[in-house]
Amino acid sequence: MEDLIRQNVRFERRDKEWESCKCRVCNDYKVRAAFSFSDTRIKFKCFNCGREPSFTKNSTKMHHEFREVLNGFGIIDNDIDLILGKAYFNKDQLVLAKKKAESRIEEVSLPEDSYQVTKVDEEDLWTIVASEYLETRGLSLDDHKWFLCSKEPFRDRLIIPYYKDGKIIYWQARSFLAETKKRYINATVPTEPVIFNYDELNRFTDASLFITEGVFDAISIGGASILGSKLYKQKIEAFNKSRRRKIFVIDKKDKQNNGYKLGLEVLKHGWEITYITSNNLADVNESVTKHGKLYTIRNLMENAATGFAAQVALETICKNHSAK
Repeated sequence: MEDLIRQNVRFERRDKEWESCKCRVCNDYKVRAAFSFSDTRIKFKCFNCGREPSFTKNSTKMHHEFREVLNGFGIIDNDIDLILGKAYFNKDQLVLAKKKAESRIEEVSLPEDSYQVTKVDEEDLWTIVASEYLETRGLSLDDHKWFLCSKEPFRDRLIIPYYKDGKIIYWQARSFLAETKKRYINATVPTEPVIFNYDELNRFTDASLFITEGVFDAISIGGASILGSKLYKQKIEAFNKSRRRKIFVIDKKDKQNNGYKLGLEVLKHGWEITYITSNNLADVNESVTKHGKLYTIRNLMENAATGFAAQVALETICKNHSAK
């Protein structure tokens, strides 16, 4: 259990037996919580919300308050039960638990010889290419920790790392050339739990959390991305643990109705949906490029809807009725 906790908790400092962190259960913005690991017990304490449960190592039982703490840090029940040994009493549950464990978020390495781009270097022409490419998308070198690579097949690509608690959990390498058939080369790890801008889910703020399909859309408005048009259960669980107002941005141009289907799905979980008003704009990133970030966010907030109003918007604006 200790290893599982250390994989999911970002510790800030250590004071004797206690290792400090921010409490993800009460979403505290200060470091006022801590874990203690001994040979026999694991203790948790938060001076903000007052939670103080503990767990006996090698036990097959866990108090619900300690489980709530682990859930708050993004540790799912199947991973917990696999360690407790409960899953072994049911073969189907064991298979499911193993599958969940295999898709756990872990740190990954960038392609060999990757280097961060912080400014344009006249001696490295690829930094100029990267800067000019980002400019066409209304972005700059300061908007994210971008990387380049000196080796093929990444030489003519912009590497976009995905971070969680300061660690890289995924990456995509986007081609600078629009005509390239394979626009993205991706890290070869399970994507079920991967979210771009993961730390935004637990950031202490009253601002709404915009959720997009594409990574450039998310970067453009400071939101989070689900990496494609499929919303896996692991991602739903992670987003639902966030206390922020969740607004999903629908892709109106999707001819296969994936955006429409995603909209129906997120409404079931109590999220809101929104969209860019203009039919001449393909997505959020294009809106930011042409009209700016403030205009785009205002437009998204004005169109945010839930319940019946959201369903009407999906049917009339987002659904392609000619699709099968």
